[in-house]
Parts: sequence; structure tokens; C-alpha cells
Amino acid sequence: MKPAVLILCCLMLSTGISADKIDPEPIIVQLSEAGYVCRLDEARISVQKKGNLNFEIYAEDKGLILRAHFPLSEKIKTEEAKFYKLINKINSECKCAKYYSKNGKLFVEAFYPLPYVKKTFFFFMSAWEEDFAVMMKNNSSALAEFAK
Repeated sequence: MKPAVLILCCLMLSTGISADKIDPEPIIVQLSEAGYVCRLDEARISVQKKGNLNFEIYAEDKGLILRAHFPLSEKIKTEEAKFYKLINKINSECKCAKYYSKNGKLFVEAFYPLPYVKKTFFFFMSAWEEDFAVMMKNNSSALAEFAK
């Protein structure tokens, strides 16, 4: 994303994510420099990068929530124990991400506490990316059984 377009988007749409506490511009710039494509909406930053998990960033009172979700099949109802055993295994392998299900969807979330600091956010994002890579390597075929 070109810097002029990025700054214009931030100025026009920053009211939702900033909530008087969080300036989205440095987060978007940092993610853009790391190869992510970011779109600032009313209440979140939508983040995409080829080969990585697409997710959204929401502002909370004391930090940022990174969240992605996927639809689940009805199989989780018939094989609930197997599904939750898999989710527990995935969670035990994660550094910062947590997986859980709610309303027929599988969620993955991570919390980054404020204040935003470029260096610590870099390490946090590295852990987020590594968690997804490990999950895909170790558990994607087992998880595919439950995907819609």
C-alpha cells in the first residue's frame, strides 16, 4: 500500500480502531512493511498475507485482539471428544494463539497488551505466524475433518 493512501485511509477511518487509545497507523505501517495487506474498517483492521492466516485486529481497553474464524462442519457434534482433544493439542503447541469453538465456528485469537511498541509487536507477530505454521504442519489434516 502506498504511504499516501495509507495515511489518507488512517485519517478517514481511524475513529473506530483508535478509540482514543490506539493509533492504527503505526500498526498498519509495520504490518505493511512485513508484507501484509491491511484494510481499516470502522472497528477493526483486516489483515491478509499470502500463505499466512488472514485475521482481524480489534482494539480492547488494554490491548489488541487478533482474531480469525472458520466455519465448522456438523461432525463436531458427533465426534465432540475427538474435536476437543485436537483443539487442546493445538493449544498446547501455541506460544500466543488460542483456539476455541463457538456457534459452529473455530476461532483463533491472541492478545497483545498496550502500549504498542514496534519491537515487541514484531516479536508478537512472529509468534502469531509461527503458531499458525506449527498448527498447519502438525494438525491441518486432522482439523480438516471438522472444517466446513
